[in-house]
Amino acid sequence: IERRLAKLAAEQEKLSEQMSTHDASDYAGLAALGEQQQALQDEIDELEMRWLELSELLG
Repeated sequence: IERRLAKLAAEQEKLSEQMSTHDASDYAGLAALGEQQQALQDEIDELEMRWLELSELLG
């Protein structure tokens, strides 16, 4: 889970960089990047919850 979280964080960073350099007048492109960013955040949130559940079971 930790490796996957690190990979997703790196992907999220790259996506943020893409958004910052993307043409501000391309609303459709920015919306698509925003959707990708939200999907990454959703997956990160899900993995973090799973990580917490597992740590509680082991603790």
